[in-house]
Amino acid sequence: MTPKDELIQAIERSPDDLVWALLGLLRVLKRQQLPEAVPSAQEKTVLERMGGEPKRMLSVGGLSDRDCRRDLISMRLQQKYSQDNGLQGLRS
Repeated sequence: MTPKDELIQAIERSPDDLVWALLGLLRVLKRQQLPEAVPSAQEKTVLERMGGEPKRMLSVGGLSDRDCRRDLISMRLQQKYSQDNGLQGLRS
């Protein structure tokens, strides 16, 4: 007879309050074992879990970095508004 079979037979012969206590103990033991089984998923960054950095962000020159994106946006806005101001001067 396997330990599992013995446990099942012992549970069948036990009062309900003892079965509830045993079930609670099993749940606690199971929770204690789960964190050890899943550390690799916890260690990955969100970007790694999503499949890594998108290729289009890497091709422009580090757009995955917030400071680089901010600088690029600032530069492009300055270019756009300087061009727009030059065209308005020609229209007047």
